[in-house]
Order: sequence, then structure tokens, then C-alpha cells
Amino acid sequence: MTGYKLLGRAAWLLPALGAVALVRALAAPVAQVSIAPPQAASAAVATRTGAAPQPDSLAAGVRALAPFRWQRRPADVPYGTQAPVVTGPPAPPKPRLRLVGIVSGLAPLALIEGLPGTTRAVVLGAGDTMAGFTVTAIRGAEVEVAGADTLWILSVEEPWNSSR
Repeated sequence: MTGYKLLGRAAWLLPALGAVALVRALAAPVAQVSIAPPQAASAAVATRTGAAPQPDSLAAGVRALAPFRWQRRPADVPYGTQAPVVTGPPAPPKPRLRLVGIVSGLAPLALIEGLPGTTRAVVLGAGDTMAGFTVTAIRGAEVEVAGADTLWILSVEEPWNSSR
């Protein structure tokens, strides 16, 4: 038999085998589907114990097998669980401090409104403390006030100057 005849027979044989494979694939059942309620928790337990999972869908089956984890088993901590909410007294709101004015000189002073426990402006110098707030520095038109967990840099409000 020459090479051309063998090549000609192979050219007819390949499509014939492809047709046979196609007929077998169409005739065979694809998968057995059972309709059951979701059992994701039991599938995860079954996977950990080594038993085959019974997924309710293809996606649940893939998740139960954990194909992208190194150990090929689900994580010990379930995904999406939230940390327990700790309830307690709400944190007190931060005061709205406002610098009303600055008195400059050798020992500059600042007039500050909004300190807890006061209803009007309080005059404080650098280093003075009132209601847990300390004036740490007075520089030019700015005053630095330190609280328990916040540092405020206050400047005098100029309502006529819209650029600030």
C-alpha cells in the first residue's frame, strides 16, 4: 500500500470516528439530577469527613470540593461570618471646637468656643488645659488643641473670606 492510499483512508477514518463519538455523546445521559433542599452544611461536613458531597447544584459541588485550596478541603472558619458585635455605651460625640479670636502679644491667648461643660468662649494660653483639652501651641492665626485622641488645628473664621 502506498503512502497516498493510506493517507486517503485516514482522511475518511477520522471524520467517521468523530461522527461515532458525537452519536455516543448525544445518546448518553449527561448527569443524574435530583431535586432536594440545599444541604450546604452537610456537604461541608461530608467533605471534611471524607465522604462524597451531595451538592444541590454544580456551583455548590465545586465550592464543597474547594479546588483552589492547597489542602483541597474547605477552610476551618466559614467564609463571610462576621465578628460578634460588641454592644456597650456609645462613644461620646466629639465637640465642635471653634476659634473665636486670638489675643497676640508676649503670651498669646486664644478664645475657644465649644469646650464641654462651658456655654461661652474660654480664654486659654499655650499649655492651659480645660475639660481634658490642652492648648499646645498658638502660632500666628492658628491654635493647636490636643484632646484625648484628636489633634485640632483651629483658625479664626472669616465669613467675608470665602476662599478659606
